[in-house]
Amino acid sequence: MAREFEHRSASEIFSYMRELISKKVCVEGFQNLPKTGAALIVCNHPTGIADGQILNKIIREKRQDSYFLANKDILRVLPQLEEMIAPVEWRVDKRTRADSRDTIRYKKSV
Repeated sequence: MAREFEHRSASEIFSYMRELISKKVCVEGFQNLPKTGAALIVCNHPTGIADGQILNKIIREKRQDSYFLANKDILRVLPQLEEMIAPVEWRVDKRTRADSRDTIRYKKSV
């Protein structure tokens, strides 16, 4: 599947994957998301990307500056997702202070 996506943009990849996984989504509290400024949304599936896929679609209806903390492994496979994903190294044996600093300093590249 990664080869199918290697020349697609991050937006195209997210749209395609979202259509595969989101069959029925119920949104509550969307009015509480500010149009500008800081906001933190926490998902309950920390090692999966499904939450980010669905949230991306919902959040982008209100604001374009969203990005997601996600497993760094996805960027090894699809580096173009860097514009939407602040990489987090989940594997303790691979984690470094430099990786942690990079995650903290992440800025969306739009």
